[in-house]
Amino acid sequence: MDFEHARAHLEMFNARDLVIRSDAAKAAIRKSAGYRLRETIGDYELWELTTVSGDYVEALKFEPVVFPTRAWKQDSYRWFRKPDTLDSHLVFVDENISAPSAPFQALTRDLDNIPKIPVDGAPCSVESRVGNQQIEIDTDCIGRPLLVKMSYHPNWHVEGAERIWLTSPSFMLIYPQTGQVRLYYGPGRWDHLGRNLSILALLTLLLNIPLPGAPGRTPWRLIVERIPMKSAQLPRFNFDPSPRARRNIMAGTVLTLALAVGWGSWVVYHTNPIRVFDRAVALKDQGRYAEAREGFQLASHESGSSDRAEAGAYYIAITYYLEQKDAEAIAAFEDLIRRFPLSEREPEAEYHIGLCLLRSGKEERGIEALQALRERYPDTQWAGYASDRLQEHGVGEIRK
Repeated sequence: MDFEHARAHLEMFNARDLVIRSDAAKAAIRKSAGYRLRETIGDYELWELTTVSGDYVEALKFEPVVFPTRAWKQDSYRWFRKPDTLDSHLVFVDENISAPSAPFQALTRDLDNIPKIPVDGAPCSVESRVGNQQIEIDTDCIGRPLLVKMSYHPNWHVEGAERIWLTSPSFMLIYPQTGQVRLYYGPGRWDHLGRNLSILALLTLLLNIPLPGAPGRTPWRLIVERIPMKSAQLPRFNFDPSPRARRNIMAGTVLTLALAVGWGSWVVYHTNPIRVFDRAVALKDQGRYAEAREGFQLASHESGSSDRAEAGAYYIAITYYLEQKDAEAIAAFEDLIRRFPLSEREPEAEYHIGLCLLRSGKEERGIEALQALRERYPDTQWAGYASDRLQEHGVGEIRK
């Protein structure tokens, strides 16, 4: 219910309207600036975020930063979760790139150290029109970075700019070279390859269809005869098995394919990320912590499901905590906080860090950690638990 932090994310996606129903949400949104109540219908309230521009193309205030990576979805998600970095968009490039090239000015590999470089020049204007699979832009921001709030895809093409860049969270970035820019969605190289192969296959088929009234004669044979070409150069296919051999070949092929599909299905079923995660949870409950961590490690580095990745990182830390491996547990909880900022598990992670410090004899640091937790998250159950632990160590009062 943090509408202050939500504002930047809502603005990024042009999400203007919010439907609010719960009492907690109604109370929270009334404490935040920039939201206006438009209408009440029964238990529902329709709110408007007044700071949303509604534009799908905008000039950036800060220079985009080149970010070499091989897992851009994971890195983009982590960037998106950090509200203090949203002004500096990342441009995802190959992980082997070591220096920024024109038109970019900065490069980083550290999400905790993203440069903020203001874009030089006086304010410029951008007007955009979103049509059917195209975006038309009129601008005087020549040579400056423009953010296009549409999902990136290689099949987007641009006129009036050199190229389209993939930028965080999954948008498009262009540098206009003319005052009129057009982005349009059209066939890409794989589409062209597929179309050309289809044409080639169709042409091959047509050239080898027997001509009516001329057994054994095909357009291809007529072309070869007219060239002329030696008979030795004609395409030949001498494999001519008997009917029984054909049946055996067909049966063997079907059996092989059936076995391949069955084996592939078994592998997919038993390596499904959800099943791997569930098995790891079961192993944790059985006290087989080292085995469980192997499954949680796989989950924590998934790129397709950030929720499961976060849960995997959390359970890695929990297994270390249950094994009373305090140093490893602290490192794992800190990794969880670093990788997933604003996570709902952050107060719990900080609470367990405090417990690990207390348990390992580092009482002063443990007390400081629990006090900091109580100050940062005063309304959570973990702040209450922290108060209890502090009271047990003679600090503060026990919660009521």
